[in-house]
Amino acid sequence: MFRTSFWNLAVGGFPDAPDGESFAIASATLRARTFDLLQAVSCVQRTRLDAGQLLPEPLTGNELDVRLSWLWETWRLVRRTGGETIAGARLGGLIDGDFGDFAADAHRADAAYRTSLQQAGRECLTLADDTVWPHVRVDRKLRLWLVANGRWADLEQLVQRVQLYGSMPRTEVRDGRLYAVAEEWPGVAGAPPELLELAESQTALSGCIEHIEWHDQRLEVHGWAFIRGLDLIAEELQLSASLVEPVTGFSHPCEVTRSDRPAANEWSAFRYQDVAPGGFVIGIDTRHVDRNAGRWQLRVTVRAGGLERMGPITAVAPGGVGHLMWGRNFRSATDTNRVVPKLDPQLGFALHVRPERVWAQTLATDGAGRATGALHLVDQGLGRLVSVIAASPAGRVAGELGTTNADGSQRFQLDLPVGVGTGISWDFRAVDVHGREHRVSWPREAENGLGIGGGFGDACWQRSITGYCNLMTDWAVAEAENAAVADDELSIELGLIGLEPSDCTDARLSSRLANVAVRRVESVENGLRLVFPLVAPRWGAPELPLPTDDYRIVLSSRARVRCSDGFASRLPGEGLTANHCYRLTRNSRGELMIGLAPPLADNERSRQAQERLGVWYQRSSFTPADSVLFQSYRGEFATDSQIAIHTELRLRRPDLDLVWAVSDLSVAVPEGGRALLIGSRDWYAALGSSRYLCRNIEFERYFTKRPYQRYLQTFHGYPFKSMGISLWRVQGRSESVIDEECVRRSGTWDAIVVPESFCVDLYRREYRFTGNALVTGYPRNDALVTADTASVRSTVLTRLGIDPDRIVVLYAPTWRDTIATSAWTAKLFDGLDLEDLAERLGDRYAVLLRGHNYNLREGHSPISGKVWDVSGYPEINDLLLAADVAVLDYSSIRFDWLITGKPVVFFVPDLEEYLNSRTVLFGFSETAPGPLLATTREVAEALLDLGSVISEYAAARELFNKEFNRLHDGRATERVINAFF
Repeated sequence: MFRTSFWNLAVGGFPDAPDGESFAIASATLRARTFDLLQAVSCVQRTRLDAGQLLPEPLTGNELDVRLSWLWETWRLVRRTGGETIAGARLGGLIDGDFGDFAADAHRADAAYRTSLQQAGRECLTLADDTVWPHVRVDRKLRLWLVANGRWADLEQLVQRVQLYGSMPRTEVRDGRLYAVAEEWPGVAGAPPELLELAESQTALSGCIEHIEWHDQRLEVHGWAFIRGLDLIAEELQLSASLVEPVTGFSHPCEVTRSDRPAANEWSAFRYQDVAPGGFVIGIDTRHVDRNAGRWQLRVTVRAGGLERMGPITAVAPGGVGHLMWGRNFRSATDTNRVVPKLDPQLGFALHVRPERVWAQTLATDGAGRATGALHLVDQGLGRLVSVIAASPAGRVAGELGTTNADGSQRFQLDLPVGVGTGISWDFRAVDVHGREHRVSWPREAENGLGIGGGFGDACWQRSITGYCNLMTDWAVAEAENAAVADDELSIELGLIGLEPSDCTDARLSSRLANVAVRRVESVENGLRLVFPLVAPRWGAPELPLPTDDYRIVLSSRARVRCSDGFASRLPGEGLTANHCYRLTRNSRGELMIGLAPPLADNERSRQAQERLGVWYQRSSFTPADSVLFQSYRGEFATDSQIAIHTELRLRRPDLDLVWAVSDLSVAVPEGGRALLIGSRDWYAALGSSRYLCRNIEFERYFTKRPYQRYLQTFHGYPFKSMGISLWRVQGRSESVIDEECVRRSGTWDAIVVPESFCVDLYRREYRFTGNALVTGYPRNDALVTADTASVRSTVLTRLGIDPDRIVVLYAPTWRDTIATSAWTAKLFDGLDLEDLAERLGDRYAVLLRGHNYNLREGHSPISGKVWDVSGYPEINDLLLAADVAVLDYSSIRFDWLITGKPVVFFVPDLEEYLNSRTVLFGFSETAPGPLLATTREVAEALLDLGSVISEYAAARELFNKEFNRLHDGRATERVINAFF
């Protein structure tokens, strides 16, 4: 919701916005275009909300009156000057935008605000007609109706539902129109039909080009198209396509073959609509359009459920060739027009038929920077060619053209500087007698390859994807020509330009979470084949599939492994093995990327598939099973109190099947455990059948506890920061929503695990929990008391390659709300300069970085080799036992760390800011038995003088443990098992 006064914007700009935002708004204001102004404001608003910034307080009633008055005046101005149709669209925009945002604040605004809003809502309903409603999303129409009728409680529920599930509802078709299913939305069963009809934007044609394939002169276009909001499973679908020349209107029909494309569901991200049946292969005979230069737009028509939508395809699947696609090869000297598919900014996917001006008959390099060749003038209207030029950031080089030979060719020579930089790209053009510059087409593709020359100290000719000649100097690269993925290995075929086979012997498959060496290097025709394992032992665990992440190939020479143009034209590529769902793509720099994900089936992967499985789970009856379903965090690790309970149950309750919910098959589950992929059908079945459920975070909203099930909530850290009701109120949630959340969460807990008796009152207050609170201490912490510390330390340091004589520093910062990037990700807090810290400490120390698991999902910048990143290490207790001293901040990990009795320093440069943005349940400073430091230098000085820290805070650490860790005596797991199982 946007909160800044429109009046202030109009007369005074937007002083607190970044420069780009100020410019957009100021430009719109100066042009006196109200629509542009509001669009610029809306863009700023969305940017700030996406960044996770907290919203300011809602407006008062008087402030709202001012805003509404200004908006009404702008609308009346539009109606007077633009006519009823434009005014209708403008009013629809106001209802969809500003009014809907104001309505979302009604639950936390004063009575005067609601009165003004209700009056404006009634006026909008009176004025709205068929020129207005097509421009308003269905949830915004319903907000308006609820406001006009003063149904504030229903409005709160509606806003909450849209925040959780999105604005695209479950739909039904009636008389060729698409409506929201009223029963799916809270409090709107009596709404008029026109308010339940989806807006034009919600039922528009949507589509995507996945990739193209040339078969001589026939182009096959692979992709999908559908009508937004329409579930294609429930309707008979017809697809047709044609090429249209927009100027003349000439049209050629295309062949269309339908095919189910589950990737369409992942791309659309709809919750309720299955659009996979909209997959297509469109066949285009380019001989119908290649005689005359111009642009031919591909138009697709979708008919289903009595609805029909027609239009261009305006998107391409990420990870492929992007907006430029492989042009049709020339086959003979009579070809004078080139056909190039392209995602055109005006036309969407189109075929550009362009006349050729200049061809290269031959191209060559001499190995020392000299590029030579012969050009042929195709377009005689240019007069004649006089020279060639090559331009780059390194300079501009010109070369003369020789006299015209009998075959019409002219020879040239360019002496390019080499050895001045790696991989410099040169723009190569021919210059005619009038001084005009022309790109030069590649020699006949039927007779030539795609690259000539290359390497350090040489020039390299390359064919661009659209068929022109490009030049590179000092170009050394490995080009992926093909890739194959099996259950346990990945093979990549490479062509080497300016590289030797020895550059690939130490190749690695690398990501943020794993790094594996090449298994085999094999010689193949025109290159090498690199074979990488897709299973590996990590952190001392058995050999398991690689974790979910995006991987790239790293060579010892640091040369890039990019996709050849031919390979890129076949991307993205995807498939399923026993261990992974994989996706082959190229990134913005042209590098090959290998995305590995859990091996969920097509009917399990998308948001729509998960919604369908959730409904199946809710509606199904399951046979109770004597099993315990464990889950720690979001399944990335088998750890926390769950693993301690598992170990004890395995000894005491061998009759129980111990099942672990895991995010992918890289997760090592403890001995005696069975892994199930979260989101799989089998996992949903276990969720419905297991007699015992044991987690440290909350279930999703589809969770329905059966009468035979018992749910143990262990939580995942000492209660310190605001949670539950305190947190939700700060976030601006309404009281009715808070009531619902308390029931949804604590109403399913049969018992909770707390570390100390005073914590019981916290959970009863924050979640209105009335059930059984087990005051046992955390099972997760038993190992900190009972483990053989020396043995654990030795094992950890051996795995990390750290000398056991070093002083090991564990730095474990928590995440910050202010730099969160989504509900479960956040950037690493970078206030501590780790490289500087490692330099100051010297070789006697080893610094371990343990980022929060939110940071792990976000990824963070590479760190110095003097710092070991252990963010992906599966067991935090091992690190607590291995380290000699900790650098912590506001994380509840300090309660665990202090059980070890070892010293701690607190790096809290943002103490005041943090405590202002995230309230706490009790004081921080008095529960931080160590120095509070604000700079990297201060941290280094404290660590270099550990004796003083140990002695100065010894009494404080002892008092802390008496107050907070009394029950962490190594027997917490035993007490939990006795009480719950």
